[in-house]
Amino acid sequence: MRKGKRSVLGLVMALVMVLASVPIPELKVQAAEEYGVWVGDQQFTSEKTEINDVRGKGKASFDNASSTLSFEDFEGVEGEYENALVYTTK
Repeated sequence: MRKGKRSVLGLVMALVMVLASVPIPELKVQAAEEYGVWVGDQQFTSEKTEINDVRGKGKASFDNASSTLSFEDFEGVEGEYENALVYTTK
């Protein structure tokens, strides 16, 4: 009986060692990259590059690669502004 327990324990330990040596792919959860650019109370991120209906008007979009913030009919402001940061007060 004792020899049987040792055999089972040896098999379990061998299995654990084999499983521990097999590489397990890493599970990565990527959070959206924050750009630090805000319009109103909404922030641009890698997943949110466009904001529609800002204060009920137009839209704003941000291209991180060129650091370009673009407005379309946003409270009378239109065009592109490079290296721009937008701050608003409530």
